[in-house]
Amino acid sequence: DANEELVRRIKADLEERGHDVWFDQNEIKAGDHWRRSITDGITGSQKFVAFLSKHSTRDPGVCRDEIAIALGVKGGNISTILVESEAEVQPPVNISHVQWLDMHDWKSGRGVVRSGTRQTKDGPVTVAEGEAAWENWYQAQLAEIVRVVESDESRRFAGEIETLNTHLKPIKSDARLHTLLGKGFVGRQWLFDAVEQWRIPQSEFHNPQSDSRLFWITGDPGVGKSAFAAQLTHTRSDAVIAAQFVEWDKPDHRDARRVIRSLAFQLATRLPDYRKLLLTLPEIAELDRKDPAELFDSLLANPLSSVIGGGRERQLIVIDALDEAGEAGRNPLVEMLARHAPRLPDWLGLVVTSRPESAVQTPLQELNPFVLDTRTEANRADLRDYLQQKLAPQLHDRPDADRLLGQILEKSECVFI
Repeated sequence: DANEELVRRIKADLEERGHDVWFDQNEIKAGDHWRRSITDGITGSQKFVAFLSKHSTRDPGVCRDEIAIALGVKGGNISTILVESEAEVQPPVNISHVQWLDMHDWKSGRGVVRSGTRQTKDGPVTVAEGEAAWENWYQAQLAEIVRVVESDESRRFAGEIETLNTHLKPIKSDARLHTLLGKGFVGRQWLFDAVEQWRIPQSEFHNPQSDSRLFWITGDPGVGKSAFAAQLTHTRSDAVIAAQFVEWDKPDHRDARRVIRSLAFQLATRLPDYRKLLLTLPEIAELDRKDPAELFDSLLANPLSSVIGGGRERQLIVIDALDEAGEAGRNPLVEMLARHAPRLPDWLGLVVTSRPESAVQTPLQELNPFVLDTRTEANRADLRDYLQQKLAPQLHDRPDADRLLGQILEKSECVFI
């Protein structure tokens, strides 16, 4: 990126103030799984700062992935710095609520700027330097960055999150999410549109389904339910403020009590007023004694009812693979959600996915599920687009490409597995 000299100057100046700055270019080694390395780096940090440029905000792009990971891990403790013109930068929608520090004209209009060499803990690096006018401007911008990084609010956030982490003991779905995202994703715009219409009804005609706190997506194996849940979580973290991916072979990940505690922790990273309420709960240190219904009341329904909605758009909790929480013909997680989800405030909804199994269908029988039917033309079109992308080299200049794609579609029965 053409802005690397400025970023390295800021990094070096923060390190001179005693901060340990994790910088992905330095810290990710050859052979590392980059997404896991970035997640570990962000998780181990107390503050996340994103530099916004044409390169860093391109779609698709690694930096967009980093921002999405940071929102999932750090929630509200994120700052952004604009290093190129707002007209040229395409900030991802998931950070549209974060006010940036504008340094876009750092190369011009502030006196002469040049390249210099600075000795740092990483060895000599090239950084931005300038004459008096530029240095005066830069020091004023650096002071604002330091104010944010060293603010009581930033330190308080880190301390509060650590306290809640101790009490809530959240489980992470990072590995599952990263696996799903790593497989790539094509299409499903019609499903994104359906969720958005339920989340924020646009029609002048009342849609009774929008009154439900729960949007249920169901379909057979291989139709792409989990892939969609991962993509929704990743690309719409402006709306998705908590997500859990249930896995049948991991008892903690399908335990209703652990799921509720994990969702509460994620919500606390995004909702400061809710976080304050959790920290003052008399029973916060005695959660191990509570059953799922009691935890739902104590951690979700009761404190969230005290959070002021203020006309905010509906935000989302995503829970993938509800059917995998079942055991011995019952599904305590689904049963609990069916009974208690209506008690959530109207500005918070759940998007859940499952196979069409009776242990899920019976508790949710009053809902009208969104069925992912492999036989629909929309699904065929998505799968055709996917195949065209994946098989582009093999199909290039083949006169029978359409016939081959048709045969593959028929043999696959229009599923993605």
